[in-house]
Amino acid sequence: MPEKLKGGAAKAVVAKLLDQGLLKEIRVKRSEPHWRVDNKEHPIGLKLTRSGERTIGVEEGADDKEKARSQGKPHSTSWTTPATPPPNDPE
Repeated sequence: MPEKLKGGAAKAVVAKLLDQGLLKEIRVKRSEPHWRVDNKEHPIGLKLTRSGERTIGVEEGADDKEKARSQGKPHSTSWTTPATPPPNDPE
């Protein structure tokens, strides 16, 4: 999420992505990035769903390719070009 997107705007974007099934909330360790805490003070992170991956054009198995890349093993490109270009990002 862009650093410029804060507060209510960030919550609105995440809520919409959750409603559309593109993201899901997962419980994470306190040391991991999280976007909110639940009523029991457990940190809650966000994870891209398979539907979300398809929407932005991430290939299946991209995690395995990223692991190979970080270990210096040969790899192929992990991203594909989306069918439609993303909206312009006003920066």
